[in-house]
Amino acid sequence: MSTIKSSAEDLTLNADGSGNDVIIQSDGSTKAIITAEGNVGIGTSSPRQNLEVTNNTNTSSDTDILGVESLFGNGGHKSIVWRDANQVVGRLSCQYVASRTDVDMVFGSLYNTGAQSSSVESLRLTADGRGLSQFTAKAWVNYNGTGTPAIRDSHNVSSIGDIGTGEHKINFTNNMATADSYSVASSCCKGASAPSDANAGWTTHSEGLPVTGPYIGTIYNGSASDRNIVTTVIFGD
Repeated sequence: MSTIKSSAEDLTLNADGSGNDVIIQSDGSTKAIITAEGNVGIGTSSPRQNLEVTNNTNTSSDTDILGVESLFGNGGHKSIVWRDANQVVGRLSCQYVASRTDVDMVFGSLYNTGAQSSSVESLRLTADGRGLSQFTAKAWVNYNGTGTPAIRDSHNVSSIGDIGTGEHKINFTNNMATADSYSVASSCCKGASAPSDANAGWTTHSEGLPVTGPYIGTIYNGSASDRNIVTTVIFGD
């Protein structure tokens, strides 16, 4: 057995000279490498990102178990990527957002090629606790609309404004991207008693949809009425 060790100081492996790599081999086969560019490969002799772990040699048929890369400089993505046959098939990124000085987690869907420009963002988990995608609700709320409006539970809703009898304003914690381009679905019930055709309740919306949150109107027996249980869910950007 051969051993390379240092007992009381740093151990330096130096591939001296321009463009030389640090290579770890077993039985004449490369098992790991630190390239001159600073990439680390395990199971591959030609890592394509900062860290790449594969279960095969680096050929057109290899499959990466794990890849870690840094994109777009210090202000961009730090990503874990998955490849199949030299094609990126998924990406999980942490993206620094300069406007908010925080970090979002971004899930990327299938890439058509290995190029960065082909990435498709599927889901973003924001640092303020929201999930953003075209298939997740941007906000929802269940509240008591009688007397002073009281929120039972909610997501991305900061408060409920009492505009008048049977009319409330939902206020978002984080506003929608644009007005009049998101979708609102609401419902209300009579209260303790089960609704029937004679006393059913429903909701209507005002003509405009502000970025700060929609206005919800509750109608009961044909008249505006404050209802005990009002629920609203919002999808959009």
